[in-house]
Amino acid sequence: MSDDTDTADPGDDSTPATPEETRRIGFTEWSPRLYSVYRHVLVQRPGTGIREAVLGTMVTARQHRALVLYLLLVGWWPWLQKYETPLSADTWLRALRATGKHAATGLTWSASSLSRTFKDLEDLKLIEPRVRTKRYVRVVPRREDGAAAYTIPSGASDDPYFTLPHVFWTSQMFATLGLPGLAVLLIILKETNGQDDVWLSRTDMTAWYGISDRSVTRGLAELRNNKLLGERLVTVKAPMAPGGVTVRTHYSLLGDYSRASRDAQRAAAKAVRDAAASTTTSAAE
Repeated sequence: MSDDTDTADPGDDSTPATPEETRRIGFTEWSPRLYSVYRHVLVQRPGTGIREAVLGTMVTARQHRALVLYLLLVGWWPWLQKYETPLSADTWLRALRATGKHAATGLTWSASSLSRTFKDLEDLKLIEPRVRTKRYVRVVPRREDGAAAYTIPSGASDDPYFTLPHVFWTSQMFATLGLPGLAVLLIILKETNGQDDVWLSRTDMTAWYGISDRSVTRGLAELRNNKLLGERLVTVKAPMAPGGVTVRTHYSLLGDYSRASRDAQRAAAKAVRDAAASTTTSAAE
């Protein structure tokens, strides 16, 4: 792949690329699909008992920048791994910069905060030790649980993943949600990978995800305020409750983040892959 990071289109336009153009190039023009994929182990470890994963660790440590930067790195990795020249710090900063009305709510970034955040990801074992190449630093992700080198998840039963639509970046939702909102968004994305909604037991959130009840409450409010949250009330038998029943709230995501929309995006990506494979097979015959 070409290593001309700052040129969005051919021609004589010498105007510097904007943050929006940089994100559009990385997430729509150079990406093979309309979403990024992340293993379930980013959100929750498999098994029973205490299942806190990296997400819970980041929320507890208030590592909002680290979470956003890791999501960006993995989201770009399908094409970035083929890139001959590492991205400059300026390119990373431009991609992370919120603009317009989102500038007031988005994280602030600088060269020093970017470097510190990459160091945080190293400490979490979410990226390989950085290697300097001339003027740039090569950044390579590790698997979402930090336990191995990174590979694109297969989607098999022992390597499940959930999808994050690229509209998260192009609409600047990454700069709109705070850390609690982002954490709960990722939890619901993971839990609705195969079902329309999920009941989140507040008493079990710390053991299941490492997220406090307060963070969950704040996160749900953020999603609700941004019109991303669907809620369905279900009455269930509860022998120890005063009335013998209790009401549980099942949560889903709306719009581009809904299960139906994400499933449609995956189906479209599969159709493109199948068509490409068919063309390759026909050419070889």
